[in-house]
Amino acid sequence: DEQAVGCETFRFERRPSQDCVAYQAPGVASIFGDPHIITFDGLEYTFNGMGEFVLVRAKNGAEELDVQARFQQVPRNMHGQDMATHPTSNAVRGHNSTVIEVRVRPRDAQWRYRLDVFADGRRIYFDRTSLKFQFFHGVTVYTPTYILNQSEVVIMFPSGAGVEVIENSGFMTARVYLPWGFINKTRGLFGNWSFDIIDD
Repeated sequence: DEQAVGCETFRFERRPSQDCVAYQAPGVASIFGDPHIITFDGLEYTFNGMGEFVLVRAKNGAEELDVQARFQQVPRNMHGQDMATHPTSNAVRGHNSTVIEVRVRPRDAQWRYRLDVFADGRRIYFDRTSLKFQFFHGVTVYTPTYILNQSEVVIMFPSGAGVEVIENSGFMTARVYLPWGFINKTRGLFGNWSFDIIDD
């Protein structure tokens, strides 16, 4: 009986609803193309720096996330040299976790795999069902089961933070997902994820 004493406690504390009530979507920032950036606050801009840059550095108590990217010049094409840059590698680390690096393979080496993945400098693969999920110190790395060419890699941390890296036509797209505990605790090219309270 839903009116019984303790029913509300059981339903909402001991066995929470699965209907998305009180769900809080994570903050999301992304980088794609040559390269276009969308910050946690929704600001869109183009960044054509060359070298290694911090996409996001976040700290919430003992929980940390550090995501860095390497930017290189876009390869010459049929129209000549393009002065734009694009991300070719992402390195990701949580609090004391194994460092995970994801690199776009050169186009002439993409006949089997699109991305190279390294855990503390050691190359890892996901081409067998038993290897789709791999666990390292403080981090889980996996590819969706339907991805056979290693073109999508997901990196998840116990804090709830995650990084998704996708290769598409030689270009890298990366998205960073952060739980609400990181609000006002981020910096880097993805900006400061802030939360404004609107007064009535």
